[in-house]
Amino acid sequence: MINLDKVAVCAETRTWAAGVVADALKSGKQLSEAEFSQFALSAFAKNSNILDRGWYDPPPGGVAALFAAPPDYERLEFDTLRKETYWPQKDRVLGENGCGLLYLSPIDKATGIIGDFGITVYRGSSPEILQHFANCLSTLERVASEAEVGMAFRDVHERAQQLFKANGLTNARTVTWTDKTGTNLGHTIPWTFDAPEEQEANIIKAGDINQIKDLISNKRLYVNAQETFIIPETIAFSLEARLESLKNPALPNVFFHFVIAFDRRKKKVLANYNEVFDAAGMKELRCSFDKLV
Repeated sequence: MINLDKVAVCAETRTWAAGVVADALKSGKQLSEAEFSQFALSAFAKNSNILDRGWYDPPPGGVAALFAAPPDYERLEFDTLRKETYWPQKDRVLGENGCGLLYLSPIDKATGIIGDFGITVYRGSSPEILQHFANCLSTLERVASEAEVGMAFRDVHERAQQLFKANGLTNARTVTWTDKTGTNLGHTIPWTFDAPEEQEANIIKAGDINQIKDLISNKRLYVNAQETFIIPETIAFSLEARLESLKNPALPNVFFHFVIAFDRRKKKVLANYNEVFDAAGMKELRCSFDKLV
């Protein structure tokens, strides 16, 4: 039997992760990538409801930070965060006019449910860059809005590609190590739509992070061009495109990680972005799925 509360666990874990990112940005310091990673992992250790590191590891601890300064935002043009060159570094600082990708992948200790949160922030005032961020955000909001129970993942993917192209965007750079079909837009959150098998439940209960993260990684179904999986009445899955401008490739690669959740057909799109936008000084950018702050 499906435990419907697990969709709520995903939402609660993600909300906590967003709060960690916001708290790091509120500190007022010009954080380095390594300092952000240390801040996040310290927060993991203090939360008794989650495991002490994330499932998407490497990067170390399941925490990612990529900071780039103008005029060259090349560091954000990564293919996969798994590569060591994109792990957090001490000399990369999120300063004035800089862009930063921030990502956490926490695991709820009791259920194995993940609550990933990822966002790109900008600490500048360039109208062109701000408009690019707004375009990426609104395009992904449209994709999330159109996903419904009964759709196949490949249809979600196809519609997203249509919307990307119509809005002058592409996610062609994205690479995932575990999905060999090419780029994908996200994946299922394991055990939000089915119950763990006995062996899986035993692994989760034992709490071995290495076994759990491998289990999560291999359990996922991907939102790609071939996947025929039909969205059921209760599920959570991610939408995590990294978008670039077709017109001006020099603009930053922008990453927003949404979770689309259905609980007995009742839909909620999990964003949690506005508190982070505020913490980063981006009050002009608002996500329509979040309550106004």
